[in-house]
Amino acid sequence: MISFEPTEDQSLVVETIRRFVNERVVKTRHESDESRQLSPNLVQEGWSLGLLAGWIPEDFGGLGEDHSMVSAALYAE
Repeated sequence: MISFEPTEDQSLVVETIRRFVNERVVKTRHESDESRQLSPNLVQEGWSLGLLAGWIPEDFGGLGEDHSMVSAALYAE
């Protein structure tokens, strides 16, 4: 049987994303909308947390995770 319950790792990433958005992204969203660009510091923080590098191969600085549609949907949500 297929389970759509998040794994422990997926749940941890979702919680990390939620905290990052609430603590960092929400504060800059208006400015980002007005300037039509993200703060380089915010992007760097996302990279340092591993939020932007999941499926990028390790050879290119990513985490090299296997692509998962369930993970993609959870993280995008």
